[in-house]
Amino acid sequence: MTGFYRHLKLKYKLFFILSLQAIIFSLLGLGALNVGFHIYDGQLYHEAAKVLNFSSINVETKLHDIQNLSYDIITNTQVQEYLTMMQEAETTYDKYHIREKLEDKLAAYAFFKPYILSVIIMDTHQNRYRGGLDIHKSYHIKLQNIQRQAAQREGASLWVDLVDNEPIVICARQIRAIKELSLESLGTLIITIDPEKLIDKSPAYASNYKSDIVILSSKNIVLKGDKPFTFEQLKPFITGRQGYGFKKINGENYLVAYMTSQNTHWTYLNILRYDNIFQGIRNMRNIMILSYLGIFILVIYIGIKFAKSITRPLEKLTDDMKIAESGNFEGIQAIQSDSNSRKDEIGMLEDDFRLMLQKINILINENYLKQIKVKEAELKALQAQINPHFLYNTLDSINWLAKVNKQRQIAAMVKSLGQLMRASISEKEHLIPLSREIILLESYICIQKIRYEERLAFHMNIEEAVQTCVMPKLTLQPIVENSIHYGLEKLLGVCTISVEAYKKQDMLYIDIIDNGPGMDEAFLDKLRKGQVEPQGSGIGLKNIDERIKIVFGPSYGLSVDSKINEGTRVCIKMPCRKESEHV
Repeated sequence: MTGFYRHLKLKYKLFFILSLQAIIFSLLGLGALNVGFHIYDGQLYHEAAKVLNFSSINVETKLHDIQNLSYDIITNTQVQEYLTMMQEAETTYDKYHIREKLEDKLAAYAFFKPYILSVIIMDTHQNRYRGGLDIHKSYHIKLQNIQRQAAQREGASLWVDLVDNEPIVICARQIRAIKELSLESLGTLIITIDPEKLIDKSPAYASNYKSDIVILSSKNIVLKGDKPFTFEQLKPFITGRQGYGFKKINGENYLVAYMTSQNTHWTYLNILRYDNIFQGIRNMRNIMILSYLGIFILVIYIGIKFAKSITRPLEKLTDDMKIAESGNFEGIQAIQSDSNSRKDEIGMLEDDFRLMLQKINILINENYLKQIKVKEAELKALQAQINPHFLYNTLDSINWLAKVNKQRQIAAMVKSLGQLMRASISEKEHLIPLSREIILLESYICIQKIRYEERLAFHMNIEEAVQTCVMPKLTLQPIVENSIHYGLEKLLGVCTISVEAYKKQDMLYIDIIDNGPGMDEAFLDKLRKGQVEPQGSGIGLKNIDERIKIVFGPSYGLSVDSKINEGTRVCIKMPCRKESEHV
């Protein structure tokens, strides 16, 4: 049956599809009720989620304001000064005077927002300083536990909900001395909050359906709604994700939208009574059945007209394509087209088809130029990867020298580093003479000689005849860097690195030799195949080899030879060309 349908002409396929539509729409009619349920459930969820999102954003904003307020308090110069003076005060009068000033300061903070009950500071001697409402005496032991927990957070905010199952939320932070950055503990800041005032019950946050906003922590109900829900009934919705579900509580069905705060890890719930809004789903079912019936009749009528208007021009276009398949482009142009009388997609398709045939020869010629641009883009992409990780080591060295030794070597390191950075960032030149490449390499060696001192011995032997030969910028430095990384850093003695450049039969050869620990055959084989990734942000030998091949051709590049405990030799082969000779 499938094979028969695939070989039918398009017009027969369209009629076949139209005949199946009656069956399809009848099945849709049977499934309309379930679809109505799902759609309406989704609408309810989006409505509940919208209200929940408004409420959660409002609560999170207030909690964020509390965190900002707590940071302002613990870093306040006067608060820190009062706590320090209280530790150093000797007379009762001095302590009373300081306490009065500190509590006046805390009282000003306590009236910052209407949902703040009190602002309390417990110093290291368990003395309490309060601004705002006093809390119940039974909380005092709990506050000592909060003080220990806040100390473990080392200055970060600590949220505690439902102290002794009472409707109160606490934000606590350890106060540490910032004077002279001693970070000595001065006490603990405790801000008590009324959770009922965190929810904005203004009309802007109201839902079309009567619902309850409930906030859960991992162990308690932080904010209760109007209905007597228990924590065990709502606990299944603490999932750490966002979504909705249905729950039967106390014999009634509820739709519950839920989401989790990334700050406090509280779970916000918007609970709607589902039974009261079920009538809307039945109404939607009837509307959907009528809609499907009307769409069915309309599709049948339009489909017949559409099939006739589509198949005829497509059959003609198919015949033209068969002529084009034989390569007779001129024959296609000679056939009169009726696309001028058609302004729809079929007419545009025929016009585009004829225009495509006219431009094929032009595109063939342009393709060659595009390939050249692609090669240039590949070269730029490879060069863009140059981000030498040794710069970070250099900056660390400069910083260390500046702070400890204050030596003149810093000037040399900064100068060399500037030359290397300008060479790396500049995109104007991709090819430079060997003499300039040697200058960049010397700048890099200057930095490393200062860093490693007598542990690094570097030698160069450059023939005069190859000084003007051009090469890709920053080719030698990454190779020497690899020699230092795999040679000097893993070698106990002095690492000797030699760079030799010479001309042989119009070819430029550059050898980089080190006396490092070398590589075994297995690792060397992976390196030659490009299977070894450079560490950190370094540049691999494969990158350098590809750049050389893109610029000069596949017969050029670099090779690596190495033996365990004997060192490594990297040989670069390039044509010896001057800037005026390279195209």
